[in-house]
Amino acid sequence: VNGAKDAIEEPDGTIWLSGGLGLIQVPARAREVARVPTRVAITALRADQTELPIQGDFTLPYQSNRLEVRASAFSYRDPARIRYRYRLRDRDDWSDSVSDPVFRFYNLAPGDYSLSVAASLSGADWTSITSSVPFRVLRPWYLHPLFFACLIAIAAALGWWLYRLRVTRL
Repeated sequence: VNGAKDAIEEPDGTIWLSGGLGLIQVPARAREVARVPTRVAITALRADQTELPIQGDFTLPYQSNRLEVRASAFSYRDPARIRYRYRLRDRDDWSDSVSDPVFRFYNLAPGDYSLSVAASLSGADWTSITSSVPFRVLRPWYLHPLFFACLIAIAAALGWWLYRLRVTRL
């Protein structure tokens, strides 16, 4: 209000303003703002100090897969009030909410992931459209089908060689 000289707030949230126009009452309900969930975006991805593309999926090696994800949510309010949460797969539960927009993951198990991040101002109303990034963690070399095929081929060749050695000895 232009030209207000004094303001008093009552315990219920009602504000009384005095000025050249007289005494003005501003009810508490007039100051209530709907807490619309803020939009969230993943702004940076790093794996072992290497920047990764935010769009499109990527692949991480087995064991050496330190992943750092930075999220950002736009709000005109105090940024410290924004809460973030994540989940690594769509079927997983959401993590506990935190105020830090940076998530770090170490030694993820092999498999396919779809990291989703959500934000909230109130901690109760979360963004319905989350920001997500698909990625894959590779299996160790000794669990690949090609390794098993080579192992079977070596065992068969060794068995055939031992058989031929025994036949020539007889």
